[in-house]
Amino acid sequence: KQYLGEMFQTDFVIRRLDDEYVFVEIEKPSARPFTGYPQQSAALSHALAQLLHWLIWVEDNIAYAQSHGYPNIHSPRGLVVIGKRDQLNSRQNRLLRAVNGVFHPSILIWTFDDVITNARNVLRNLTSR
Repeated sequence: KQYLGEMFQTDFVIRRLDDEYVFVEIEKPSARPFTGYPQQSAALSHALAQLLHWLIWVEDNIAYAQSHGYPNIHSPRGLVVIGKRDQLNSRQNRLLRAVNGVFHPSILIWTFDDVITNARNVLRNLTSR
C-alpha cells in the first residue's frame, strides 16, 4: 500500500528501472471484468475510477508527489488486475483487447493469468540471456 497525500491509498506502486511509475489496483480473482452482455462490471468500473483518481492526483500534485516518495514521477501509468482468463467468453476477450487498445499505454487491464504469463516471460527473458 502506498499513499498519495492524505486522500488516496494504492494497492501497489511499481517504480520501473526507467523511472516510470505504474499504479496497480487489484480486484479479486473471482471478480469479473465484464458482465454477460458484455459491458464492464461494477468491479472494473470501480477499479478504473480508482486509477483515474490517482493519475489526476499526481497531475495536480506533481511537486508534492516528487518530494514525498515518488522521485522523478511524471505521467504514471495504471494497471488493473481482475478476474481470470477462463471466466471470459470470446466476446468478453475481444472486449478486453479492445479496451486495452483504447487505454494503452496509460492504463492496462490484466487478468491474474496475464500477470502470471508476463512474470514467466520476464523470468524466461532474464535467464535465457
